Amino acid sequence: MIGSGVNAAILHASPTAKVIEQNDLVLIDAGVDLYDYCVDITRVFPASGTFSSQGKMLYDLVKNAHAAGIENAIVGKDWHNIHKLTAKIIAEGLKSFGILKCDADTALESEAIALFYPHGVGHLVGLRVRDTGSPENLSPKKYCGAYLRVDLKLQENLTLTVEPGCYFIPALLNHPDRRKKFADLINWSEAEKWIPVGGVRVEDDILIQKNGPPRVLTQVVQYS
Repeated sequence: MIGSGVNAAILHASPTAKVIEQNDLVLIDAGVDLYDYCVDITRVFPASGTFSSQGKMLYDLVKNAHAAGIENAIVGKDWHNIHKLTAKIIAEGLKSFGILKCDADTALESEAIALFYPHGVGHLVGLRVRDTGSPENLSPKKYCGAYLRVDLKLQENLTLTVEPGCYFIPALLNHPDRRKKFADLINWSEAEKWIPVGGVRVEDDILIQKNGPPRVLTQVVQYS
């Protein structure tokens, strides 16, 4: 999947006739399948070769959440706590941008953060791109407003994606019920200024190791 500008905020976007503009961010969600074993990788690049100030701020924020998610993915950790960690980092960034009126903890508890980070931090990968690797999670719980496809304690040799993201999705930000519900928590006029930026997601595949942080299996694919 490739999305540029506002389309970079559409999860699993279908192809369109949109022309990539000079100031667009370009989000590429791709992978490789070999004998049904898969990798899942997402990278974001500025179309012009240079980030705009807003694009750079958003990219750096998501990269920080991505790095923290990987560093903390160790044996014994609950995966939902990795999601909460990345959500808190993104909320802190949105607060610093002037988009959130509340603190990060309130954004997570109220689920306001899910308007900008509506998906889980990652999924199991291996046989097929969303290998369950265990009995399927048929009754997913919601954390910080997002349903997690994976909700387990990390064990050695699990392979997962780490893919936090932050998006400005018009359908979510312009919904009248959400505007009313989060009126005291979100600066809507400030959020609207970011809609043309679209969104950023950075995704790598990791192998949980016995000791220490995981091995990043897809690091060879360059970042911006």
